[in-house]
Formats: sequence, structure tokens, C-alpha cells
Amino acid sequence: MWTYSILLLQTMIWTMNLQYITGNNFAPEILSVNINERIPENTKFGVTVATVTASDRDAQFPDNDIRFRMFAPQLASNYFAVDSPTGNIFVKRDLTLDTSSVYQLYVQAYDMGSPSKTSTTNATVTIDIYRNLRDPLFSGGPFAVNINETTFIGTSVLQVNFSDSDTDAPFNTVRITAFGDDKALTYFRLQSNGHIVLNSDLKADSDTQYLMRILAQDGGSPPRTATTVASITVERNINSPVFERLSYNETILETRQLGLSFLQVKATDGDTRAPHNEVRYFMSTDAGSTLGAQYFMVDDVTGDISLRQSPMLDNARTVDYTFTVNAVDRGGRSATIPASVRVTVIRNTNAPVFTNLPNANQINHTTSIGTQVFPVSARDPDPGVFGQLTYSLTGDGESTSVFTINPTSGAITLQQSLFSQTSTLYTLRVRVQDGGSPRKEAMNTLTLTVQRNFETPRFVSNSYTFTIKENEPIGFSVGQIVATDADSAPPNNLVEYYFVGSTPSQRFLIDSRTGVITIRKDLTTEETPSSYTFRVQARDSGSPQRLSQEIPLTITVQRNDHDPLFGNLPFSVTIPANANQFSTVYTVNSTDADTVPDFQRREYDIIGDDAATSLFAVDATAGRITISSPLTSDPAVQYRVRVRVRDFGTPRRSSTSLLLVNVTRNLNAPQFNPTQYSATILETQTLGSSIRQVSSSDLDTTAPNNVPTYSLSGNALALQYFQVNPSTGVVSLYKDLRDDTATSYTLTVTVADNGSPSLTGTNTATVTVQVNRNLQPPRFINAPYSSTITRLVTDNTLLPGVTVSTADDDTVSPFRDVTVSVIGDDSAASLFELVGSSVRVRNAANLAADTANTYKLRLLAEDGGSPKKPATTTIDITVRRNMVPPQFNPTAYNATILENYPVGSEIVMVSATDSDPQPPNNQFKYSITGDTTAMTYFYISPDSGRFSLKQSIKGTGVYQFRVQVTATDEGTPSLSEQAIVIVDVTIDDTLRFTQLQPYTASIDENDPVDRGFITVIATPQPNIQYSIVGFSDSPDYFKIDEITGVISLKTDLRSDLSKRTTYLIQVRARKQFPNGLQSVENLVNVTVLRNINPPVFNSTQYQANINGKYGLGQSVVQVFATDLDTQDVLLYSIIDQAGETEPFYMVPGTGTIILKQLLTYTTKTRYVVRKI
Repeated sequence: MWTYSILLLQTMIWTMNLQYITGNNFAPEILSVNINERIPENTKFGVTVATVTASDRDAQFPDNDIRFRMFAPQLASNYFAVDSPTGNIFVKRDLTLDTSSVYQLYVQAYDMGSPSKTSTTNATVTIDIYRNLRDPLFSGGPFAVNINETTFIGTSVLQVNFSDSDTDAPFNTVRITAFGDDKALTYFRLQSNGHIVLNSDLKADSDTQYLMRILAQDGGSPPRTATTVASITVERNINSPVFERLSYNETILETRQLGLSFLQVKATDGDTRAPHNEVRYFMSTDAGSTLGAQYFMVDDVTGDISLRQSPMLDNARTVDYTFTVNAVDRGGRSATIPASVRVTVIRNTNAPVFTNLPNANQINHTTSIGTQVFPVSARDPDPGVFGQLTYSLTGDGESTSVFTINPTSGAITLQQSLFSQTSTLYTLRVRVQDGGSPRKEAMNTLTLTVQRNFETPRFVSNSYTFTIKENEPIGFSVGQIVATDADSAPPNNLVEYYFVGSTPSQRFLIDSRTGVITIRKDLTTEETPSSYTFRVQARDSGSPQRLSQEIPLTITVQRNDHDPLFGNLPFSVTIPANANQFSTVYTVNSTDADTVPDFQRREYDIIGDDAATSLFAVDATAGRITISSPLTSDPAVQYRVRVRVRDFGTPRRSSTSLLLVNVTRNLNAPQFNPTQYSATILETQTLGSSIRQVSSSDLDTTAPNNVPTYSLSGNALALQYFQVNPSTGVVSLYKDLRDDTATSYTLTVTVADNGSPSLTGTNTATVTVQVNRNLQPPRFINAPYSSTITRLVTDNTLLPGVTVSTADDDTVSPFRDVTVSVIGDDSAASLFELVGSSVRVRNAANLAADTANTYKLRLLAEDGGSPKKPATTTIDITVRRNMVPPQFNPTAYNATILENYPVGSEIVMVSATDSDPQPPNNQFKYSITGDTTAMTYFYISPDSGRFSLKQSIKGTGVYQFRVQVTATDEGTPSLSEQAIVIVDVTIDDTLRFTQLQPYTASIDENDPVDRGFITVIATPQPNIQYSIVGFSDSPDYFKIDEITGVISLKTDLRSDLSKRTTYLIQVRARKQFPNGLQSVENLVNVTVLRNINPPVFNSTQYQANINGKYGLGQSVVQVFATDLDTQDVLLYSIIDQAGETEPFYMVPGTGTIILKQLLTYTTKTRYVVRKI
């Protein structure tokens, strides 16, 4: 880019001797008198922003050679200039040094004739500046996201939204970059659209959170910036444990040893690193696992399940225990589906049971030793060892010495000869035990008889049969059985009789000596079979005893098997209340299916606990039911006559049934007279108040048959809003008529008496109700109202511009009657009052003493309805009071704190005062304004001014905060003032730059390479390594000493063809701490001062002599200047000076002065021209 040497001027003077001067005819004319341009504030020096053009009707040079000069206010002339030969208006000073948005300047055209003529009209040039007014803005924060460590590289994990509310480019063009002091930049990258994308495999790291610091810069010069932090949390424990099986089943003995594992549950975890793949097990605490957890336990590491306590302690003898085992990895994730465990406990539930004991057997006294005399057998359904049986003999007699039993098979054998024994009967006690602990056992006896008796008893008949009635008494003789024994001597020929088995002994007895059979127990109780069949047997008294053959004994019992049954009940009859005493009401009949006469004969009676037993009777044999007492003595309309029929068995069988006797007592129906009624009411009629009463008559003479009951029927709407008193017939309002809009209701009233059965009236009554309604609300005319007064008004002053008037379109009183009142819940009602149609000040003293700036007086208009129909309006009354803003004293506060300063602790107390005399104008609140960073870390009490720490500043790297505090009063409009609180922070040993905000520096473009111009410092020292990173081009021109942090020039800035005036350097500091490498970044804004040197003429004075007839356009003299700034192009021009410079023109690019106006007609011989 070319620049013009116009900032610093070197004035030169030359003289010329003339011989002739001539004249000029026409003045230049501006072609466009109004020029408007719009440019950005960062427009570079020397750039043309507008061009003024003009024309000149003179035909000869230099009379038609046009120049331009600028007139402008000082501010505009400071920043803009016009190139005299071209009319180009260009920027001559950095526009960012000012804040004006519009510059206006005026340009005049003049020619080079002699005398020079100027344009009669100036060009007005208006230049609008659009400026970089707003910082970039991050929106939608805080920016945070949770992702899995398995997220694929290239995945966008978070969107950071940013914008700039400036309206023009490049100020609303935002560029974002990422910097930070942790590993965020290693694993994530920030795209230009704000997407944060995964850059490296997260499984290579173990951190769970990454913080990416993001810088937003707009296109300004220097750029405005904003920063934010994106937090990315990585979920590294991704997988939950999974059980290899969801259900486990195992069976154990109830005697199993405690703590000995019998089952293992196992779960695996798909995570690859500890502790997320280390699984621990525990018993569930849910209700279904409570019992299991009491008796079992699981090893939290191995998953082995063992007994916690013996299941033999379980009094409930539970067989199946179920419980749930959960698996949790050491990262805290639980298995989605727990494992279900079922443990079946084999219990020693059953004791052994003999299958053939007790028993008896005979043996010959000649039986050999070792001979099996009886095989004892037992069973135990328990499985395994609990079902293994062991037999033994017990007792204190001689049996255990004569006999022995095999403990395994149960076989009893003779172990001693019977010849030497005198006993003929041995009773062996046999015990059997299972394999439980403790053992369960059973004991029973085996009777062994040594045979010495030879003849067997014999019955005289092969069978016996007897027949009896079921109601024969206990002890009644049924019959006799007889048997004989051929043995000649007792006891072998003494016969005893007995039933075989135990069942007969429940109902019958047999005399063991005589054989007589008698009834032992009532045959009508419990089971009632019609025949009993037994087996009987006879035995002698010999030893061993001999038994006869069993013979059958049959006893047939005649039984009362059937209940008598009614043939025509239940039934219902109706009789009049005046029926005669002893007249027949009904005759019942019945049957009985028994064939025995006593069981078939029947009789009737009436039972019950109500009045029927005293009013009715039944013939016991014929079943005829009659009236036993007059029915007029009782008011009932129905009687339940319960009739019973019984036979003559023992016990007697019976049936009952019901005869309903209905008695008619009500004879006449009620009727209305008259049948038509009418009434007119307001819609505000009170609920329950009488509207109209209907009446009826009934010819019955006694209650309740002549007592009427009224009710409404018919029209559903009428039934909804009206009611009739059932007893009095008074019609009243049931529901508020204001819930409806109808103006007429027709009610139908019915009547019925209270007799039984009730009789409905022979006609109905009609009631017509007309309703007058409040249909229209009142209204204010020309409302709402407003008025403005001063706080100096006096009592009874009328509010200007307020006249209150109302109307109501209803035609009936009280609905058309309107009243107006003042309402409100603030002070307006106490300060102002309504008088007729005007509002006046009620209490001027209180109004002056009050603090409110506005009052809203509410007016309520109500008609006479109920509820009243209202209309409201307002009168807005304004009073201005607030004059003076709060004042801080002092206006700046300083404090120094440690970076670990406790959150909530006071840092400084700020104070302000407000000289307004009344609240709320002299009441104010403190707040932190401006910098959002300050709002993040500090808090000021709105009331007390206590300035305290809101959020820990540890780790922010900030050494100083400049916080703007604002005091804003509560007046209307509110006034405010600001103060500054400077908080210096003493930082701990966390790597950070001593300056939180970006550094700034200004250098000369001519500064030599290697010259240091700013030092960035990070702390804590020493061993910090500095480097320049990021931001294209900056590393090409600047370098940093990695030890000292001194930033210097790397390349001559004059070689930058773009001639940029600002550079943004991103600096990184790194240091190795015992706990790892830390890095932190900051920015350095470098402003380059270009075009430092002014041009210098090689001579301070030039002189030329020309002839008066010198031709137009001929060169008079050439000046020459040099500029130490490289690449600068020098432009020459003449400083206008009336009477001296008009004939001459300087070529801007070469410095050659040529004649533009003939000198023929002038007598001036010497010209002095100043040049730039």
C-alpha cells in the first residue's frame, strides 16, 4: 500500500522573476454540491473516501486548471484532508482515536488563473463513520457436555454459539480460537463454526474433564474480544457389570458347614481399565431378599455364596430361599439386571414310620437259634442321608436277650433257645432312626407268642344280620353272636368276642364274654349310613392264643332321611286392613318322602320375632293360616309369616318358608286446586326464599295417607334452578339465577300422599316465574384519564383535564342505578378524592411528603345488581421528584487479597450518599456493572455496599480486577453514579500470566530486528519456557525469548507489504511441576506506528528566472525531497498563497513546477511559493 508524506511538512521557498502576466475569465463550478459517504472506522491513512469534481469554462491553461481547498470544523480537519489537484478527500489520522459518527466538511474549487477565481458554491461532504462498538458475545452458555470415552474421532461434541451485534462488516465478523492450560487442545479442536470436535482418542487419557478456553475476536483493528470456557466431561465408566447367568440354583443339606462356599455368581464388565472393570458383589436389600440375607452371604470380591447361619435355626423350616445379588463396578455403575439366586435346603422333615408295626407273630418253641422270626420294615421319605434308617431293640425285659435285630435290614432273629424259657409271650420294642442330626426316630412293638394252644374257636353261624331303627337308645341290645372251643380246659377253651378293626367300636359294643351286641353311640349323629357291616372274630385264652375265622356281621338301620317340603310356599297374598278375625288367609301343604310312619307324620307352626306371630295362627295338622287378632291394632302394611313343618323323627326334620301378607290401608289420592300459579322476581332473589306456595287436598282422614309430598318434574332448566318444599309446597330458588340467562321458567309440581302404597295426585300444578335481569354493566365516558401536577399543589386543587361521567343501559332499578367510588391499594386513595365528576387533591401535605413519582387512582363504577356489574378505569397522576444522583466518597477503592480468599468474605465496604430529601429518591442500591468477569467473581450487597468474593478466584491467573460499582437511586427516573474497586490478587503456585487481560504494545515500523519491546511474565518463577503459537503471520515477524519472555522483532516490519498496523500474538508459557506439565496462554496486541519520518527537501530554497513570455505548461523548476520511511511515495503540492501561487502548478509525483497561467499581463516580477 502506498502512503503519502502528509503528516509532517517541510516548507520550501523559491522565487521567480517575471516579465509579463495576463488574466482569467471564468470561475470553476462544483459539479455535485452534496456528497455523502459511509466508511469504517479502521479506514487506513491516505485512503480516498470521497472525490469532489468541478469544471471551468476557460479554454486556456492555467485558467482552467482547477484546485480544491477544504473548510471544516477543527474535528473534521483533524481527520480528513483534500488533495488539491484531484479533489480526493482522504483519511489523514486514525479514526479510532475519536468516537464521532459523522464528519461534515466543505470543499471549494478555484482555478489557477490570474487572478484566481473560486467556485460560487461549495461542495458539502458528509462522511458517516460506522464503528466497532460492541464486543463479540457468546450465547447459550454455560457450555458443557458429557460424552463417552468411546466417542469417535471427528465427532462434534458441543456447539459454542457466538455473535457480534455490530451491524457492519468487518466489525460483526467474528473469528474464534481456542487456547488453554490443560489437555483440552490435545484431544479437541475448535472449528470456525463453533463446533468442538474430538481430535484424538480419549481412551489414551484418563482425565474426566477438559476445559477449553475460547477467544472470540471481531474484525476491528484492534479487534474487540470475548472469552468463554467450554467444559467437556468424559464418562469413562461406560459399561455396567453383566452377570454370566441371570439365575442360579443350588441344593444343600440343612446341616451344611457355615462359611463353606457352595455356589459362585460371576459378572463381567466391558470396561477396559480399573477401577471401572473391577466388580464387587453384594446382597440386595429389597424385601424379597431379607430372609435370604439372614441365612446366606456373598463374598464381595469372588461372588462365592456360603451360609451365614445354619438354616436349622429357621423355625419356619423354609425349604426354598431366594435372594438377589447385585454387581457394582468400582466406578459406581450397577448391573442393569441383578442375579436371582435360589437355594433349596434339604431338610430332615420326616421321622421314620413303621410299615408293619405294631404287629404280633407266633413262633414254635422248637424254633432254631438264628432263625428269622419277623422282618421289621420302616420308611422315611426324606432324601439322602435323612432317609437312611438304622434299627435297634430296646427295653428292660428279657426280650433283648432272647432276640436280636439287624440294624440295616430290620430282620429280627432268635439268639437264645426257647426251650429254657418259661415265657409264652415276648414284647419287643423296636426303634428306627434316620441319619439326621439330631436323628429323628420312631418306636413300636412286636408281640411274639410261643405256640402251646391247639384248638381254635368256631362260630355256630357263618354270618349274622340284625335290623334296628336309628332312634333306638344307647345300650339297646341289637343281637348276640356265639362261638365254641373244643379245648378241654381253660384258659384254652375260654372264648372272647371282638370286632376286627377299630371302626365298629365307634357305634356298637360287643360283650367279649357273652357276644351280646349293644348300641354304644347315638346313631343319628355324625355319619348316618343305613347299614353297618363288620367282621367279628373269637379267640381263646390259651398261649399262644388261637383265633377263629372272621365272619360278617350286618346291622341294618332304618333312618329318617328326608325333610318335609312345602308344596305352595313361598307365596304372597293381599288382604284389606278390615279383614275379619279368624278368617282364613291361606292354606299351606307339604310332603315327606320317608316310608317309616313316625318319620312320615308332620305338623305345622308359625315362628318368627315380629308381630306376625301375634296376629296370625296356623292349624297344626291342616295347615290353614288364619287372622288371630284384629289387623287394625297394628299399622304395618306387610307381615312376614314364617311357617315351619316338622316330622316326628328323632331328631325331628323340618322346613320353613315365607308367606308375605300385604295389608292395604291407603284409599284416596291427593289433588291440586287451583292448578295455575305465577310470580315475578329479580335475578338476585335470595336462595330458599318463598316465591309462591301451591296446595292440595286428600280425602283420607289419617296420616300418613292424607299427608302430601310435593316434587318438581318436567322442564330440566326449571328443575336446575327451583325447588319445592316437599311438605309445605312452597316454591323457592334452589340455584342462583345469575348462573343462567333465561327470563322465564315454567315449573310443573306433582303431589303424592305418604300412604302405602303411595297414591299419586290426580292432577299437576303449573308455576310460571318471570325473572328481571341485570344485563348491562355501567361504563365510563371518555376514560381512562390522566393528569400531571407538581408536588407543590394545595389542598382541594382539581386535577386538570379530568371529568368523570358514567352511564348504564339497563331500564329497571336497581340495575340502572350507578355509583362511583375510589378504590385502590396504594396511597393514591388517601391523597386524592372524587367530588362529583371531578377529582381533587385531598391532602397536599402528605403528597409533598410522599416519595412516589406516579399515582394510579382507580375508579369503580357499580350498578345496583348483585353481584354488582362493575366498570373500572384509572387516572394516571404524575409527580416528578428525583433531582440528584448518588455520590461515592471516595470514587476509587483498593484492596489486596489472596487468591484462596474465602468465598463470601468482605473485601471492602463502598459508600455513597444521595442528597435528595425524600425516599425513594435518596434511597439507592449498589450493583456491579460493566465487566461480566467481575460479576462472576464478586458480589456487592445492594443495601450495605459490602463488597465480597462471590466465587473462588483460585486458578484464574488474574492478578488484578478492576470492578465498576454503580449506585442507582430508586427515584423515577432513576439516577446513578459509578466508582472503581481495584482488587489485587496474590496468586498461589499455579502457572499463570501476571496480567489476565491481553497485553498491549506500540512499536515503530523502523525499529531494528531483535529489539525487544515488551516482556510477558508468568508466575511462579523460575524455569518457565515461553513460546509464540497460533495466529498466522505473527510468528513470522515476532519472536520471544523462551527464558525471559521478552518479545522482539524477528523480521523487519517494513517488509510487510500489507503495512498492517496491528498484530495479535498468542503467547504460551509452560512449566514442569511435580504433578505434571502446566501451560497457559495469553494475547499481545501490537500496534505498529508507520510513516514515522517526514520527507526532507534536499535544499531549503530554489530559485528560477523565466521570461515573461514563458509558455504554458513549461517547467519552471523541479524540487526534490527524500523520506527515510521505506516504500513511501512522496507527493508534492504548493501551499496556496493569494497573489503568489496562482500562476503555478506543481506536478504531485515529480515535484516539477510548471506555468499554468500566462504572465504576459502582469507586472509582478517576483513570486514566492511555499511547497509541501
